[in-house]
Amino acid sequence: MLSFIVPNVYAVVGILAPYVLYLIFKSLRYDKDDLVVKNIDGTGIDPFTNFERQWEDLAHNRRFYKAFLLRHYR
Repeated sequence: MLSFIVPNVYAVVGILAPYVLYLIFKSLRYDKDDLVVKNIDGTGIDPFTNFERQWEDLAHNRRFYKAFLLRHYR
């Protein structure tokens, strides 16, 4: 019996992992402070609504990452 259960544990983990990752992704995806918002008329999503804010976030993250690398990997 044990020789049947042990090899199948990996299969069960492999089947459950995508579902768990989907649940995590789904919970993180819908943020109330979302950068991409719907158009005023509700017809679709406008990715350029908060372009300046997104660009600043990217620039800030890049500066932070560069400083982190320089500090830890000299």
